[in-house]
Amino acid sequence: VKCRIGLWEDNDATPFSRQAYDKQSEEQEYEDLRKFVDTIAGDGIVTSFQIHARIAVLGGSFSPAENRKVPPLKYDYVRRLAR
Repeated sequence: VKCRIGLWEDNDATPFSRQAYDKQSEEQEYEDLRKFVDTIAGDGIVTSFQIHARIAVLGGSFSPAENRKVPPLKYDYVRRLAR
C-alpha cells in the first residue's frame, strides 16, 4: 500500500512542508500513523505491515542527505504499534 500520510482531520490538502512537519507534535504524528494502520487492517485483508522507523519526506522539502538525518528515528512508534 502506497499512500500519503499526514493530512489533518479536516482533510486540508495543504502540501507537506518542512515547516508543517516541524510544528506537528510527536503524539499527533503517531496517532496519524496508528489510524492509517487501523484503517488498512480493519477489513482483515492486510495482516502484516513493514514499518520503517524513519519517515521519508518527498517533494523537495528535504534533500536526500537531510532525509537520512533530519526526520528522527522513531523506534518507539514501531514498538507501540506492535502491541
